Amino acid sequence: MMNREHQIETAERRGPTTWTCSLSLALLAFGVSATACGGDDDGTKLTGGISGSGGSASGSGAGGTNATGSGGDSGTGGASASGGSAAGGSATGGGSQAGSGGSAMGGTGAGAQGGSGGRAGKGTGGSAGMGGSQSGSGGTGMGGTGGTGLAGKGSGGTSGKGGSGGSGAGTSGGGNVAVPAGLPNHFMVGWGVGSYDDTWAKNSGTKYDVQWSYLSGQHGQNWYNTWGGGASDGSFLDGMLSTIDGLGMIPGIHLYNMGYGHDGGDSGLLTEVQDATWTKNYFTEFKVMLQKIKSFGKPVIIVLEGDSFGMLSLLTKNDPSTKAAVASSGLPELAGLPNTIAGFGQAFLALRKSVGVPNVAMGPDTPYYAANGDIMNFGPQDTDPLQPHVDYQWSFFGALGVGENATGDRFDFSASCPRDADQDYEMDGRDKWDPSDTASVNKPSINRYAEWLRLYHVTSGRPWVLHQVPIGNSQMTDTAWDKSKSRSGYKDILVEYLFQYEDPASADTRTAHVGQFANAGVIAMLFGFSNDGVQPTNDLWKDNQPFFNTHVKAFLDAGGYPFK
Repeated sequence: MMNREHQIETAERRGPTTWTCSLSLALLAFGVSATACGGDDDGTKLTGGISGSGGSASGSGAGGTNATGSGGDSGTGGASASGGSAAGGSATGGGSQAGSGGSAMGGTGAGAQGGSGGRAGKGTGGSAGMGGSQSGSGGTGMGGTGGTGLAGKGSGGTSGKGGSGGSGAGTSGGGNVAVPAGLPNHFMVGWGVGSYDDTWAKNSGTKYDVQWSYLSGQHGQNWYNTWGGGASDGSFLDGMLSTIDGLGMIPGIHLYNMGYGHDGGDSGLLTEVQDATWTKNYFTEFKVMLQKIKSFGKPVIIVLEGDSFGMLSLLTKNDPSTKAAVASSGLPELAGLPNTIAGFGQAFLALRKSVGVPNVAMGPDTPYYAANGDIMNFGPQDTDPLQPHVDYQWSFFGALGVGENATGDRFDFSASCPRDADQDYEMDGRDKWDPSDTASVNKPSINRYAEWLRLYHVTSGRPWVLHQVPIGNSQMTDTAWDKSKSRSGYKDILVEYLFQYEDPASADTRTAHVGQFANAGVIAMLFGFSNDGVQPTNDLWKDNQPFFNTHVKAFLDAGGYPFK
């Protein structure tokens, strides 16, 4: 079945069409319908979805100092000695193509601001990033004090990948990435489950940071009343939070109560948020979720509504001032918010502020297909310059609460689903991503995806949480997954790109590749089942051992990727 993400992408390049959610997991304990960032909505009852958690960082090393922005009307870049200035090009570089202490493509030593003044920012401090081609000032693109601009392949990695302007030093990671309060100060790796009490991660011998699950459904048939099997009081969440905590991990939730149930036409999403009764029910339940998390008292991560905000962007032609029922819902906490899509996003923040729950980190799913064209999978957008697409997205998602807004609060991160399926699963005409280190950001590639993350992070000043990251590898047989058949399942590239360490890769390359995503602002990599159902006992590598539970384990056992 064509999944939801694929159909949205097709709509973007071919015109309006409907989409169907795919990616279903069997519910083990409850009759929970779960859909994903492209999850199945075919009646299969699930408890959750898939994921895990990942991380972020910036590199170390001596970035170019005091690079002057050379693009457009940049003015001078910042003056910091570590890859440029904390202000990057945006604060002091001024011009549209500023380089701040190097460039938007890399030069700054200050995470969120690094070169946000413009898209090119080819600061004169050096030619870091990917060996030099797209960076500036030899500093890191997203914070950190060295390494690379674009790819981060030297930030916290090896000197050979650090770019000529900044000598990416060390292999232990590092970098000044703003991790939300209460979360570990390292690149988090986690695991997604169909039932929150799943013990695979606990028993794997690997210390994962997060265990997470989808909570899907609609009012009257969702987590709030245990999918019709319990009292309408949200008590299901008490067991979920305490159980995952008892397994030694941070509870993660992908709340999927908006978009769920719209196979026949996603105009239903806009209809929902414009209905005062629906929004009152939705936010009343979300308030209870926050109250439960407050009582739990430990950190919880919430990814909000995979695909739904992206669909609202498409349905409203990227106009956050489109009508929605927010203040008109009648909830007193929302009385001061505008009755718009922007106000709908801000309502999550207003409720968090009202309940007073500092131990929850949350952010909206921000799909790359909702960027004035699909910028990762279909031409010609997947070869376009990225910054105009980032600016387009920011004009919508910034207004929803990722940027400054009337609540005085902001979302803690943005979330992205790299692909909801393995690379070889139901391509539906999509372009494959080139995993090579030298791949251009102007072609479908891992480097392009990382650069989109980096540019958006620079623009937003917020980190990323990547969710529903497939676990298939290049040794799979490209056949339908079968539990009884080794290596059955479809091929993917990202997990081995990040965590392979033997020939022709190395531990230093592994650190550099993780650093590339860290430099792009990623703080958590939430792995999980792919659309074709591959599980970590079936992802055998060349040594006939499960790749995930050997290579990812080796990375974490070696200390992972700590942030400064």
